Amino acid sequence: MYRVSFVVLVCVCMAASAWSATIPLAPDNPVQASSTYRTSNLGNLLDESLTTNWMSEGYTTGEGGTDRTPWLIYNFDDVYTVDSITLYNFYGGESVRGVRAVDVYVSLDGTFDASAMTSTPLFSFELQMNGTAWVDPPVLPYPQTFEFPDGTQALSVMLVFRSNWFGYTFEPDAPPTEWANISTTGLSRVNFTAVPEPATMTLLALGGLALLRRGRR
Repeated sequence: MYRVSFVVLVCVCMAASAWSATIPLAPDNPVQASSTYRTSNLGNLLDESLTTNWMSEGYTTGEGGTDRTPWLIYNFDDVYTVDSITLYNFYGGESVRGVRAVDVYVSLDGTFDASAMTSTPLFSFELQMNGTAWVDPPVLPYPQTFEFPDGTQALSVMLVFRSNWFGYTFEPDAPPTEWANISTTGLSRVNFTAVPEPATMTLLALGGLALLRRGRR
């Protein structure tokens, strides 16, 4: 009985691990952005640090920023059934630069046409503002996870940011600001998970049966 219980426990753990597998990104072109502020870089979205950020350049008169509608595109190494997205919001002194409203779009061929940002999104969500360097000790951003609609397949996912916690709304006719603080936004990290393919689940089941048979001997 104990052996059977142990086998069941192992199978459950294996299945849970498969369901939470992170999607591999395309090695040559993992992330694209509408713009990147000069003191940040896209690589900050891919490292393990929660104290570094990607930040858009904003739409400004004082710094020459022209990004009225900031976005990010994540490119996977293959088409996956996407399960969830986990985001860590902007970390820094001015955490109000962090993303607030987000629209999500997907593509099966890795391209998005010009109408993508004005069409109906697959789904939308709102991030909470968190993480600040202006307290002692500093507070790191915490993970915020959102589920994709069941069965969503994608080679690429586009995140279009509609507002930040400064209260600035990103839209084509939005007014410019003098400096980037108000009209910019940013994130610390983004991860995606995928639903395992049927073949993966079959292998897990077969492995469990094999262990179960051994346990009965």
